[in-house]
Amino acid sequence: MRINCCCDILEVTAVAKPVNELCKHWKTGTGCTIYDRRPQMCRSFACAWLQGHFNDDWFPETSRIVVHFSQDALNVQVDSSCPDRWREEPYFSKLCEFSLTGIRVSRNPGYATLIVTGSDRFLLLGRTAVPDPTLFGTAFVPVTGETFRYWKARSPEHAQRLHERVVEIQRIQQEFGFCAIPDDDDPYPPYRPALLHLSKHPPAGSA
Repeated sequence: MRINCCCDILEVTAVAKPVNELCKHWKTGTGCTIYDRRPQMCRSFACAWLQGHFNDDWFPETSRIVVHFSQDALNVQVDSSCPDRWREEPYFSKLCEFSLTGIRVSRNPGYATLIVTGSDRFLLLGRTAVPDPTLFGTAFVPVTGETFRYWKARSPEHAQRLHERVVEIQRIQQEFGFCAIPDDDDPYPPYRPALLHLSKHPPAGSA
């Protein structure tokens, strides 16, 4: 009997099973030895492949990737024995597609695409991977249709300033058709004058 990847790759706190470690209740040739009394989190879990969101390339025992949805995220757990599998095709392009959908959906907020591979964590923004995203969030603006410039927030206040500047960047883009994207990651208001100067646009009211 093949190993069910959710019993191998995922963390299952209800049975004290760490991530990327085979569950102690799994027995070769038998499967789950506590199946009839398995915890609710095991009973209710269904990966995105099992739900029909991915084709058979994503069969977890083959891909070594378990994808599942939570309330505000697409969670991608990668087997630590092949930590870069998610960067390979056909997986990366599909994850990019899901990421862009999560960013562009009309409801606010959308959903994040989070990659966990061993001890590494990534936030996927289209084809841009943000290593070690912080708990305070990531501000970003598109550079191309599938890539982004990002800034990782270090505090709630920093996150607010970053997002305020992103909004101003978007306003200038709409008004002038272009706004230069600054390199610094710690902006302070007012944002507009500095952005106009960087973009070589005249300030409001100038002749």
